[in-house]
Amino acid sequence: MINSDSHADFVIQHEKKTLTILNAFFYIESKEDLFSKENIPDNVDDETIEFEGNEFPILSIYGKSSLTYEDQNHIRLESDIIASTFFMLSRWEEAIIEKRDAHDRFDYRSSLSVRKGFYQRPIVNEYVELLWALCRFLNPYLKRKQRKYFCTVTSDIDQLRKWKKPKRLLESIYLHVTAGKLDLVFKDIGNYVRSQFNPKKDFFNNLDYLAEQSGGLKTIFYLKTNYSHPKHDKNRYDPQDYLDEFREVKEQGVKFGIHPHYNAYLNQEDLLEEVENLISFKGGAVNLVRQHYLRFSVPETWKYQAEAGLKEDSTMIYPHLGGFRNGVCYPFPVFDFEGDCKLDLYESPLILMETAYLSSGFDQLLADAEKLISIVRKYNGNFVFLWHNGNLVYQEQRFNFEKLIELAR
Repeated sequence: MINSDSHADFVIQHEKKTLTILNAFFYIESKEDLFSKENIPDNVDDETIEFEGNEFPILSIYGKSSLTYEDQNHIRLESDIIASTFFMLSRWEEAIIEKRDAHDRFDYRSSLSVRKGFYQRPIVNEYVELLWALCRFLNPYLKRKQRKYFCTVTSDIDQLRKWKKPKRLLESIYLHVTAGKLDLVFKDIGNYVRSQFNPKKDFFNNLDYLAEQSGGLKTIFYLKTNYSHPKHDKNRYDPQDYLDEFREVKEQGVKFGIHPHYNAYLNQEDLLEEVENLISFKGGAVNLVRQHYLRFSVPETWKYQAEAGLKEDSTMIYPHLGGFRNGVCYPFPVFDFEGDCKLDLYESPLILMETAYLSSGFDQLLADAEKLISIVRKYNGNFVFLWHNGNLVYQEQRFNFEKLIELAR
């Protein structure tokens, strides 16, 4: 039995035993006062809690990371893991802080997890493990859902043609020459010439390679069906023009989701139009979505996705680095903190994206991937990673993609 009211601590009872969890947040009745900058803490408490011979690293956003025995049947947790979990999953912090980057995205540098150095730590999973141990104290016969680690390979199909104009070839040649990669100059020229006779020979039309390498793993391609920005919606491809390619990868088990255009994250009508476009192409329901450029506004974008009939988003990552934007490596149901309701939508957090490492290098990507995969395995979670088909052109890119697949398996 769970007892609580708006002012009390959380109390979980079973027979003669009681677990009390500090309520350091939800005692505030006014929504305006509750979700305010003043309630985003300046500091967090990061300690290890010892309980029945086990150690639990707990970073408390609210409260303190400590556990006390009032007597042999009553324990009290001074860490408000309820509010801390809600903080991470709902991302209400991102709606309150106004600072945005050049793409009108929440500026990751303002995030508490980045500022305090726990972005690459799934603190919600840590709370779950502690809570499970405490519940087993109340009732040792409890059983929990058994999970298994798995990997999801995703690709945002932003472009299917690299050589739309001769200018692109000249730009590419310049970059290769300045980098001293003359062999790639001749490779680009050869592919450019072939693609002029048959556009489907273009470097970016490599969906078969993606599907082959990710064989046996859950694989999702997010497709574009519309555009709104001349620079950031680079390729105005029509999926119907690549029907054979998409049919072939579908037969290999690839699933398709929608990758809405640059401005659709705050435009409900445009999002719905794109979903309908993909339904027309697929001939069936569209459930999966990832926003282009990771443009997202909490909670509006989630609400628009749910209202468009989408069932699973996978946009939640910060663009600078792999990590846990929601502090968790499981899919979870989305809660609209403004509307005070659960949406008919799940978030499957994206954990690693290759474009974040194009400047720092693939060595750093693989080092972070190995660390993050190890963490996700520990909690039997879902390692979701993104690699754009436009970054699978050259040998080095493909070598590192295949290495990442090998690690993730």
